[in-house]
Amino acid sequence: MYCTPAQLATWFGADELGQACSTTTPVDGGLMQLTIDGRDRSGYTPEQIDAADQVLARIEASIETGFFFINTYLRSRYQLPLDQAAIDQSPLPRICGDLARHSFHDDLPTSEIGERRKAAISYLKDLQSGKAILSDSATQTTTPTGSPQVVQGGVEAQFSTTQISGF
Repeated sequence: MYCTPAQLATWFGADELGQACSTTTPVDGGLMQLTIDGRDRSGYTPEQIDAADQVLARIEASIETGFFFINTYLRSRYQLPLDQAAIDQSPLPRICGDLARHSFHDDLPTSEIGERRKAAISYLKDLQSGKAILSDSATQTTTPTGSPQVVQGGVEAQFSTTQISGF
């Protein structure tokens, strides 16, 4: 996965997650943070804990959806799965977080949330087209221009239809 529920709680706050992701009664931010962190929740009722567990499941599902959505853009250019170093050195965790956050507010996202989603998709399109690259540690399956390359003796040769026409 490109991000975690704990990262979402850091970026957007456990209060927002507990409210935006609940399908019934909003979950208290303190309980939500305890649930995300896997800490003791014995001070809460079984109903409150169940609600927090449901919210966490929705958060995790939204992160997973964001992960697969991002991969639809990356698969044509990068060897998947990416290694953790490539993910950590890239904006993918935050992009996945913005996509997941938008899904929490899918009924009525604020303009900021909508703009962050648009920016995330724009960046993913740039990655797909080669206008942007993830990091030095991400293995690309094609060159930024999309044409095949051959490296021989330390010299990189790039082929085009005009160069190969004589063969």
